[in-house]
Amino acid sequence: VVNGIDSAIVVDAYRYGATPDTLKWNSSCDVDKNGRIDGIDVTLVTNAFKGLPGTEPPPLVISTASLANGQQGVAYSAPITASGGTGQGYVWSQSAGTLPPGLILSASGNPTATLSGTPTTVGSYGFTIQVRDAAGYTGSKPFTITIAPSGGGGGEQ
Repeated sequence: VVNGIDSAIVVDAYRYGATPDTLKWNSSCDVDKNGRIDGIDVTLVTNAFKGLPGTEPPPLVISTASLANGQQGVAYSAPITASGGTGQGYVWSQSAGTLPPGLILSASGNPTATLSGTPTTVGSYGFTIQVRDAAGYTGSKPFTITIAPSGGGGGEQ
């Protein structure tokens, strides 16, 4: 590890033909606030070797099995967790379907997002959540949540 950056990226870079001139890497380099090392974007270095033997991280997957159902007018909060990929720079989004009105998806930590709010409309809602890491690997998973009328039902699936 050089200044907190995994030197395996550099080892793989050299293995596939990069030279000190093309990487401009040395043992005294500094990482700036934008994640650049001596003017080279670490993400670009990682992406340059994406797909080469020995460079693939584990698959990026959403590990949350299911989400609890909710109730109209009652506060709702559910964590959604990912694992794999590079383990850094996760960006969460809704890639398909419709979230229950009143709920929003927000990142609450690198491997975790939270679906929260107060559902306003009764119904069954299907949607897909996607996560992308700093190197561009993605994982997605479909979920369904039923919002019950106030005063009845809801709870775990």
